[in-house]
Amino acid sequence: MKKYRDTFFRFFFNDRARLLSLCNALTGEDATDPNEIEINTLDETFFSKRKNDISCTFRGRLLILIEHQTSLNENMPLRFLLYFVKLLNKLYDKEFSRQIYNLKAIELPRPEFYVFYNGRESAPSFSEMKLSNAFKEPTDSLELKVKFYNLNPPHNRDLLKKSLPLDDYCAFVERVTLNKRNGLDDNAAFFETYKHFMTARAWMKDFLLEHEWELFDMIITEYNEDWDNDARRSYYIEQGIERGRKENQLSMIKNLLAVKTPIEFIVKATGLSEEKILSLAKTDSETAE
Repeated sequence: MKKYRDTFFRFFFNDRARLLSLCNALTGEDATDPNEIEINTLDETFFSKRKNDISCTFRGRLLILIEHQTSLNENMPLRFLLYFVKLLNKLYDKEFSRQIYNLKAIELPRPEFYVFYNGRESAPSFSEMKLSNAFKEPTDSLELKVKFYNLNPPHNRDLLKKSLPLDDYCAFVERVTLNKRNGLDDNAAFFETYKHFMTARAWMKDFLLEHEWELFDMIITEYNEDWDNDARRSYYIEQGIERGRKENQLSMIKNLLAVKTPIEFIVKATGLSEEKILSLAKTDSETAE
């Protein structure tokens, strides 16, 4: 079963075709077969409360990609190091713990580390972050380099042109952010963007058609991370859409109405008429009284 609480970045690129396009853009390769990509993202993450990481093997490389949304963080190389070790344990499991005692060197894929930044602080278009910068004294005993890409406009538009899925993703995030800056609340900002991309972008349209409800749950959860602990909203965030349209449909309708979801979106999701939805909600309210 999918874990719908994954963030947009991880959810969108947890697809071989979209991820292949991104890997080609980053590495300069021209692969056309998505089966060359093997996704091996860790099930759990310690980068933040949000799961914003993707890891894959591709043509002898082990790529670890992180979307960084908040303030600039100089500890990313160290965090990548911890992630890399944890990922090796996952990839090789018990076999790895035995092989490290063999005399012959273990052949490992070449690691490559990337940060995609779309936070609010000013940042360069590109930089290289080094683990060695954190050492108290200079040493060449251990090094890890992270390629940092600022995806806020107008930065790195050439990279986006090389990967249409990445371009669609950035455009979606940028439009939601712009809508919020223009005064729309979280729900309205998402819905306006959703409607726009259903006609404007091919890669994003296909993704939205397949995962619209999971994405809705994810986006609303992410943009309302600082909500208060109101019982109905907490229940919506933790349980909400992922329990499915067929299971506990009345509860889903109640929670969607509680966060002021447009009625036409609920109609589309449930297949029920507007009158039936309002009737169910009214009946449930009267029963509670």
